[in-house]
Amino acid sequence: MLLRNSHKAFLCACALSGVVSSPAYARIQVEAARITGGELWILGSTDEPEAEITLDRRFPTKADKRGNFEMRVVYHPPTCVATLRTAQEERSVVVGECGQQGQSGVAGPAGPRGEVGPAGPPGDMGPAGVQGLPGLTGRDGVAGPAGPAGETGPRGPAGPAGPQGAPGLQGPPGPPGPKGQQGALAPAKAAPPAKPVPVTRAAPPRPQPKGDAPRRTLDPSDQEVDPQAGGGPNAEDRK
Repeated sequence: MLLRNSHKAFLCACALSGVVSSPAYARIQVEAARITGGELWILGSTDEPEAEITLDRRFPTKADKRGNFEMRVVYHPPTCVATLRTAQEERSVVVGECGQQGQSGVAGPAGPRGEVGPAGPPGDMGPAGVQGLPGLTGRDGVAGPAGPAGETGPRGPAGPAGPQGAPGLQGPPGPPGPKGQQGALAPAKAAPPAKPVPVTRAAPPRPQPKGDAPRRTLDPSDQEVDPQAGGGPNAEDRK
């Protein structure tokens, strides 16, 4: 905790450091502001307990419960004037033992290149970039060796019956089959009844004209048999 009593030895130095005095109603009081030990050291207080105080809008600090604050930063104001700000007030102070920054000199020659340092630790992974254009199709690779045959899977369910196909071409005749066994004899059939023999009658002798040679007796073989005549007279008998 900062105490004002511990810094009474610097009150005289404050008068020599060029601290801009503020009116009695000022809320930010600066007791010391100087360059010492390679740092900018500012000692002061404010009427706002635990208020946040910034130096040149770059270096923030916080006052304690009594409003005291102290700042030590590696910083050299270019004009040797620093500005302190709180939420309700702003205060400028002149920094003691501070030489104003001169004009920039001419850039000197580039020095020799230093050695390459060790590789640093890998950083966090950045966000994914925009997808690039598709690349060219590569050449076909060499076919690898055939893998081992897999195990036979389970038999699947039978599919629906397909439509009937067109009739195929007639195939060649097959070889003759073996000789079959002899069948049983059929029972003897009764002889058909004999047909009636037609009766042949001899034709009566024709009258012979007078004076002619005697009539020759007909031989039974010379007679004509009319199978439709039966036993009655035939056409010759009616003449």
